[in-house]
Amino acid sequence: MNRPSEPPQVSRPPVTTGGSYVLVDAAAPERAFLRPAARARQGEFDEIVCEVALYGAAEDTPRLKELPTAGQTVVARFTDGHHYRALVQRVSSKLKRCLLEFIEYGNAMVVEDLDSLCPCPPQFSLDARPTLTSHVTLQLTQDSFSDAATAYLDKLKDDATELKLSIPSGEKTGPSKTPVRLTVVETNEDVNRTVDALSTPEWQKILQRGGDVLETETYHFHQVTYVDPPATGGEMVILDCSLLEHAMVSGHVQNAEHARKAAALLPRLEAYCNSALAKDPYLPKPEELCIAMCPTKKQWLRGVMLQQEGGPGGAEAQILFYDRGDLATLPVSQLRKMMPEFARDVPAAVCTLVIKDFPEQPTAEQLERAKKHLQVSPAGVGSLRVTRVSKHDVGEYLVTAPDLIQAIQ
Repeated sequence: MNRPSEPPQVSRPPVTTGGSYVLVDAAAPERAFLRPAARARQGEFDEIVCEVALYGAAEDTPRLKELPTAGQTVVARFTDGHHYRALVQRVSSKLKRCLLEFIEYGNAMVVEDLDSLCPCPPQFSLDARPTLTSHVTLQLTQDSFSDAATAYLDKLKDDATELKLSIPSGEKTGPSKTPVRLTVVETNEDVNRTVDALSTPEWQKILQRGGDVLETETYHFHQVTYVDPPATGGEMVILDCSLLEHAMVSGHVQNAEHARKAAALLPRLEAYCNSALAKDPYLPKPEELCIAMCPTKKQWLRGVMLQQEGGPGGAEAQILFYDRGDLATLPVSQLRKMMPEFARDVPAAVCTLVIKDFPEQPTAEQLERAKKHLQVSPAGVGSLRVTRVSKHDVGEYLVTAPDLIQAIQ
């Protein structure tokens, strides 16, 4: 079996123990980018950024007419409207888009608009103007940044804070992706230690001090927030259609940021539920939020306990998984206490869509045609284009979907 090839990499300078650097981007512990802090090197960095920006903005600068190739250097327009040097890492001819890594900053972006891409002239090539930006890995105990840690790193970046670098292995220099530690020159603050402290989950801190889940705040269903879909509608991702016969499906706007945030919670939920802190089941009260093992997805998901089957003492509970919209009855042994950090700030991934003009008592054939129109995959994911959305209740919206209604006639 052929393994997928590694994408082309930007040739970046090594880092040096004892060197002074400035953070230019940090998307993840393994994707941090630094440039030298020396004033002269700052001038070089600013010069190439400015020259490339002017080149990309010029009216007579040509635009690419066809997709670039992997490994090609281009000048690309970023979301801020400015142009920067970028290396093409992957290309999809089928989808007509490419993945870029911006050379001076290290951040990545998928580009579909060819008009945002310009050929890179020889004077801006990496051979003619090597980049000053190095790629390092921040040596941490946590494998991701919390929002607070990201805000802290953003401030270091925005303030161009001078940082002293050390290589824990003892080497004097290190190539790209070398694990490093950073210290704020002015205050001697250990950046890695601060990021670790900010990124350590609250539940892990409770475990470390010998606490219990019962000491944490309890959250209820009325505290769940929802993101309103646009009133003009659009393409909706459908995650549950088990109530389709009642004209209801659950989904979110395509490429919704809140849905990505909810998905990013999954490994954190898994780590918590597999920890010693969450080893014992937890029985929530009706309408209390919890974490439950989804029987169809076989993973821990956010949910709300609707009722205990058979009343108090019942062995099963009815759970609504509010990031998917589906209901399930499962043993109470598969319920865990919701931690505040999982309930706060991240809205429900989906909302309920009530389809206007859907038949009150659809036939089996109509339901089959509806599911075919939704293009529901074996994993249960489909899509629906809606043209109008109006709020019906909290988390519930009346939608107009003329193409679906026409398809089931």
